[in-house]
Amino acid sequence: DGSVQDKTFEAKTNRTFAKREELRAAQDYDGADRLLQELLAQGVSMDQKKRLWWTGPRNFELRPWSRAEDDTGRKGSEADAALTTEISALLNKREEFRKVRDFGEADKIAADLTNRGIVHDDQLRIWWTGKRLGILIPWTRAENDT
Repeated sequence: DGSVQDKTFEAKTNRTFAKREELRAAQDYDGADRLLQELLAQGVSMDQKKRLWWTGPRNFELRPWSRAEDDTGRKGSEADAALTTEISALLNKREEFRKVRDFGEADKIAADLTNRGIVHDDQLRIWWTGKRLGILIPWTRAENDT
């Protein structure tokens, strides 16, 4: 809701997820599970693959496609802005084909993107050119958290 209390809860929750990842990286799975249980007890739900969390019921609208923040490909030009718009539109079109189970057309779009050097991650809904630096996307609160 944007209140100070809500922002404090959001910051604390993000820190807890970050600490949980540190514990998992150190193979302290018991400690990581304890933190997860604390979050669940507070009514926090999560999607590990998408690195999103929310409280309460959630409207499962997909977040828009975006370019990976750690993409090392060329960025910043007008041509690049046009490429960003074009790639997002193609990925949305591919998604529509997949929804109606037209996997042949969806695969054609994926092949076209691959041939152009565009890599995409359906789970995270990001795409990139060139190489990624391998930076983990930080945990964020779902935009449509109610």
